Amino acid sequence: MEAIVALLWAVSVIVWGPSAKAVTAGALGTILLGIALVNGKTNLIPDEFTLAGLVIGLGLSLTGGQQAFISALIGAAAGFALLWIIDRVAGLVFKDEGAGCSSAKMMAMVGSFVGWRGVLITIIAAVIGSVMFVPLSLRKKRLLPFGVFLAVGAAVACVFGDAIIAWYGHFLKGD
Repeated sequence: MEAIVALLWAVSVIVWGPSAKAVTAGALGTILLGIALVNGKTNLIPDEFTLAGLVIGLGLSLTGGQQAFISALIGAAAGFALLWIIDRVAGLVFKDEGAGCSSAKMMAMVGSFVGWRGVLITIIAAVIGSVMFVPLSLRKKRLLPFGVFLAVGAAVACVFGDAIIAWYGHFLKGD
C-alpha cells in the first residue's frame, strides 16, 4: 500500500512539478485511495477520511489565495448539499433511511479540493460508473459501494476537470 501512495505522490510531482497543485493532488489521491479501499470492503466512508480531508482541502486552498479559499468553501457546501438532497430523495423513493450523511461528508471534502464544478464532474462520473456496475450488483445481490465510484469520479475531476470544463465551454459555444 505504501508503494501505491508513494507512486501516486511521485506521479503528482512529475505531472505538476514541485507545486501546490502536486501537493493537493497527492493529498486528495491518498485520501480517495483510503476511502475506496475501506468503502469497497465495508460500505462505510469513515469520518476520519472525510472530516480530516475537508480540513486539509480547505487548508491547501489557502495556497491559492482568498478566491481559491472561497471556491473551496463553495465546493464543500455544494458537494454536501447535493449528496444530502440525493440521499433524502433516494430514501423517500426506496422507502429506507438512505445512505446516511457519509457520502455527503465525502463530497464536502471532495468539493474543498476540486470546487463546485469538480463536484458536478465527480457526481456525473460516479453515476456513470454505478450504472455500469448495477447489473453486477443485482446478480451478486450486493450493495454497490458508492464511495468507490465517488472516489474515482473525484480523481477524474482532479486530474481532468479543467480540461473537461474547457471542452464543455467550447462545446456550448459551438467552437
